[in-house]
Amino acid sequence: MAVAFCNGLAIFSIFLFKAILCYLFEVYGKAVEYLATAARHIGSIIALISFGEYKFYDSLALLAQYPRLGSEAQQQCLEQISANQEKMNHWAYHAPMNYQHKYDLVEAEKARVLGDKLAAMELYDRAIAGANAQQFIQEEALAYELAARFYLNWGRAEIARTYLAKAHNCYIRWGAVLILPVTSRDRRCAH
Repeated sequence: MAVAFCNGLAIFSIFLFKAILCYLFEVYGKAVEYLATAARHIGSIIALISFGEYKFYDSLALLAQYPRLGSEAQQQCLEQISANQEKMNHWAYHAPMNYQHKYDLVEAEKARVLGDKLAAMELYDRAIAGANAQQFIQEEALAYELAARFYLNWGRAEIARTYLAKAHNCYIRWGAVLILPVTSRDRRCAH
């Protein structure tokens, strides 16, 4: 039994980390695929911190795919995100220093895909501030990057440039030099 548990934990971890990398490098379909594979081994990690990371990236990856889905798949997507967020909200209540900014970032992305720009703006800023206050540099960087894309897609290139520069700075502080080309490759901000 212990060997099966260890194998499940290892398999879950490998696919979670592959999914996170795919998400960060904007390969969202693969991220969703890897998260689905990880989910088959979720019983091995229920009480571990990686369970929270799974819920966080599962929601973000689903939201990244959301605009490309049909209406039925979008509804299923929102139901899964709601279930994830229910758990995340519970954790945020008990450990806001670890989970509140994650919850806020997923809510910002959800507001974005549902067209609620005002809520998205507030939630991105809340996620950024929370990640910064608790020194989650990588998630502060991600929140800045997602906010930059939101503003860029809204036609607010000047604001997007500011957020993208801050994301770039956070990625450098975090030591994620391989992610820098991702934050820099969208040249629409430069015009």
